[in-house]
Amino acid sequence: MTRHRPADRPNIVFITTDTQGRDVISCYHDTPRPGIQTPEIDAFAARGVRFENAFTASPVCGPARTSWYSGLYPSQHHTLGNNVPARADIDWVPQRLSRAGYRCHHLGKWHVGRDHADDAIAMGFDRQSWYSKAEFMGEVGRDGSNRWGGWERGLGDEAYCYGHRVADRAIDLIEGWSPGDEPLFLAVDIDEPHGPYIAPPPFTHRFRGQDVYVAPPGMGGDLSGKPMLQQRWRDAIAEGLNDPNRLPPYYHAYYACNSYADYEVGRVLAAAERHLPAGTLIVFTSDHGDHLGAFGLGSKGPTMYDLCTAVPLIARVTGGDDVPGRVESGLVSHVDMVQTMLDAAGADAVKESGGRSLLPVLNGDGGVDCDAAFIQYHRFSQRHSQRGGFFPIRCIRTQRWKLCLNLNDLDELYDLEADPHETLNRIEDARLSDMRRDLHDRLLSEMEERRDLLAGDGWKHRPWREDADWAVTSPGPSGTLDHWRVDHLGGSREGAI
Repeated sequence: MTRHRPADRPNIVFITTDTQGRDVISCYHDTPRPGIQTPEIDAFAARGVRFENAFTASPVCGPARTSWYSGLYPSQHHTLGNNVPARADIDWVPQRLSRAGYRCHHLGKWHVGRDHADDAIAMGFDRQSWYSKAEFMGEVGRDGSNRWGGWERGLGDEAYCYGHRVADRAIDLIEGWSPGDEPLFLAVDIDEPHGPYIAPPPFTHRFRGQDVYVAPPGMGGDLSGKPMLQQRWRDAIAEGLNDPNRLPPYYHAYYACNSYADYEVGRVLAAAERHLPAGTLIVFTSDHGDHLGAFGLGSKGPTMYDLCTAVPLIARVTGGDDVPGRVESGLVSHVDMVQTMLDAAGADAVKESGGRSLLPVLNGDGGVDCDAAFIQYHRFSQRHSQRGGFFPIRCIRTQRWKLCLNLNDLDELYDLEADPHETLNRIEDARLSDMRRDLHDRLLSEMEERRDLLAGDGWKHRPWREDADWAVTSPGPSGTLDHWRVDHLGGSREGAI
């Protein structure tokens, strides 16, 4: 077998979806699950590297996507919720790639910072090829009485689907590339299966009337011993339903749209494999998942359940058709994915990121050696009350354990080996005090190393951590104690502040 490595300055095709968690990609399940049909992504995984334990930097669109294009966690890039601008001094991924000689294109959903095309162009993306939701809605038409306008015509005609028009443009760019051109960085951000869950025939209503849900034990909404915000959110959702065990209204449409998204991803994958040269790096992932009714919750929001935070991540270097796909079980993050693409391109790494390149893994030079992923949450959007407003969370996830620090609420600890559906919060279990302390110390160390924007003793002094001490210091501008001469004030010695 011939193992292929990325070419010198390889073309990079970065394909993403929205709200397509690991749980709804069929190759991530040992046995088939009703309603989960993703044959194109499955076929891609069969020829690439499937990361079994990949996690978003944050389970909300804007913060997660800003991490894609900055290589930073939300507490570093400062997009703490949807439509919140990022720091002005970030050296963005397309800027780094442009300096390495790449031509960078973005097609599809943006949702970074202010969600402004001008911002994306300033970050290094090509203006001429730019295409996002604003352009799409301008094409299919708007209707003042209907938020989705002409998009709803996609239920009968794929030409009116966002994902289809994005994929069409991606295929045109791929087929228009020639070997003498600058290397290509093509970001293809397909919006589906995010709402409004519009899918064309033959996907429209594919699962209507079918029992496609494999309900976790928490389906009934039992949130005993969980944070109060989760309980209030569950109760608010239940007010619109007659039965807490009832599936969310969008449920069957979501699964149809999930399969439709797979179809559009497959079209782009086929074009890249067919037209771009061997050594091209193709990466597929999604920003986050969806609760899909578990614990009586819907959509995404202020939780760290795997349903929302675990994402598909599959990468392939083209040309190695005689090399079977493989699975890597070590824990990885989206910030690792960013470092990998920069490494393959020979571009500057994001040194303050905390992520590490997975290129050696793709080259077959070893496996993933990290046993933890870190995830953050702050707020759903700029709207002050949406999803409970400001609700900061820091999470460490290992193969077996998950510790969630909910700064303003009850913390959570889950044994994922004994309780894979995360139904029993064991944060108060004294028998786990040593494990709990070790996870906590590791999380605090990560926050310190990443210079977390919200770092403070509140994360350390938790009700269950009896040995946590307050450590108040008075740092100066340099981050250390400053010494000032005070003799000009009538004193005769230096004072420390």
